[in-house]
Amino acid sequence: MLSDLTPKYPILAGMGDLDSDRNYDNNKISFGITINNRKTFTGVTDFDRSLTIKELTRFMANIDGMTPEAARVRFGQEFRAPGHVILLNGARGGLTKRQGHTELSLELVRMAGLIQSSTMCEMLDGVTGKARTKASAERFAAQNNLAMLNGGDVIQAFKSHDQIR
Repeated sequence: MLSDLTPKYPILAGMGDLDSDRNYDNNKISFGITINNRKTFTGVTDFDRSLTIKELTRFMANIDGMTPEAARVRFGQEFRAPGHVILLNGARGGLTKRQGHTELSLELVRMAGLIQSSTMCEMLDGVTGKARTKASAERFAAQNNLAMLNGGDVIQAFKSHDQIR
């Protein structure tokens, strides 16, 4: 935890203790640890990040049936922290408790019957380097023949999907 580091590094004291209260400027957060797969070199390249994500998905596909202790040991054998891929923690209760990007993406893979692991990245504007607006993302999707969903679409599908099950 951050508080464990503050005696040695007093400059960190004003940052708060995100590990204990899961709070970030009075908003709930989903950020967990950062990891790299142990097969990566620096972890920073697109290749290394994609390898970490691929191996994390493989790990998640094989976690059923492992005891928590076995999963913890195996995770430590395959990944190291800190790294360059941020793990996000979905709220317990998913979309019924929080309608953030993390919960939306996890619900999509759950409804699709896929491994409970998803990868997200923010779409950046190629000119400004800032996050794309919704309108800009919609234009990009149309220009590149991509499907575009918004959070409301996912929540509506979630409600329908769970009524059908």
